[in-house]
Amino acid sequence: MKNKEKIFFNSAYYRKLNAVTRVDTQSVLRIDETLDTVAETRWCSTLILALGYLKVEVAEDSVLDTSWTAQI
Repeated sequence: MKNKEKIFFNSAYYRKLNAVTRVDTQSVLRIDETLDTVAETRWCSTLILALGYLKVEVAEDSVLDTSWTAQI
């Protein structure tokens, strides 16, 4: 699109996307509670966390509650 000064700029209309977007009604995890939980574990490495994150199973009826999904 061009503005009054005839300079091109990028514009995107998100009306269709906003019409199908579901509002997140779940609260964000508290970092202090998460750190307390991790602190109580005996073994915790970044490798374990990285591998475990990708292997979390999500029930079919809960897929809409996730921010994204990936097929493994």
